[in-house]
Amino acid sequence: MDMFLKGGNDAVPERHGNDAATEPGSFTWDIVLDRLWGDANLARILKLPAAVMNEGISILEYLNLVHPEDRANLAEKVHKSILSASSWCESHRLLRGNDSEPFRVTVYGHCYRVQDGLPTLCSGTMERMRISEPRLTVANGNHLASHSHHDES
Repeated sequence: MDMFLKGGNDAVPERHGNDAATEPGSFTWDIVLDRLWGDANLARILKLPAAVMNEGISILEYLNLVHPEDRANLAEKVHKSILSASSWCESHRLLRGNDSEPFRVTVYGHCYRVQDGLPTLCSGTMERMRISEPRLTVANGNHLASHSHHDES
């Protein structure tokens, strides 16, 4: 444990290619305490101060950031993950104050249970996706498919 608290060595990891603007954020959600904590990257994605995510927000506060049309699908996937202690992947739009357009995020999460079977924790990552006009490409011969891009901001 001491190694984790002090660090294995004094080296600082290098960034290769991408800066923090494109890195996913990490979160932990304590279901019982109703607190969602996140790292600085998650705070940046959610456009919240890092100190707020360090203290945690309620799941209702997070759901209020989710586009109303996307809330039911997100709730269903997370609910299934809680009941089955399984992983989920879900994309949805977030709305933030002065932003004129919603932005899309993709969340990869997993819920865990304690020995008595009650759900207690979920953790995972979130990455911001760019919502832009579809870029059409040829796929499977004659079919056109649109692609989304990671946010470059």
